[in-house]
Amino acid sequence: LREHARRLLPPAWSGRLPLDEYLVLQRRSLVPDWVWRTPGLVVERFFTERRGDLYAMHMWYFLGDRDAVATSLATSPLVKGENTVQRLPPHEDVPPALRERRRELGFDYGKFDFIFVEGEPRLLDANRTPHASRNGLSERGQEICRRLAPGIDWFLRR
Repeated sequence: LREHARRLLPPAWSGRLPLDEYLVLQRRSLVPDWVWRTPGLVVERFFTERRGDLYAMHMWYFLGDRDAVATSLATSPLVKGENTVQRLPPHEDVPPALRERRRELGFDYGKFDFIFVEGEPRLLDANRTPHASRNGLSERGQEICRRLAPGIDWFLRR
């Protein structure tokens, strides 16, 4: 009951934003004071990658020595599965700087979300437990799995 009541409160009172919601503001000075005082909330500069009129985000999936990069395009600067308007075919073009970051972090399996800002890759999220959507694997998801599956051999050779 207490948790339900907390969800009904305005964010300034509850200290958290609604699930899956991001607060995007034009300037740092517009960030509400309560956000700065709330442990667990992160404020960071917002970057986007443009492809014409659309926004892009790249998801690099990897398993051992195998890669697959899936690029999604959306009309919203917050590129999510539900607002994607175009999905590009999977490819294996991974920026060397991200390969180095993966090595530094010690990831054998996972997914990095990234964009390009002024031609340089910017890591947005590093995830050790990538998953499929609630609707299961799409055709593109199945293609990514096919590309990654031989990476299991990498583990067996170690």
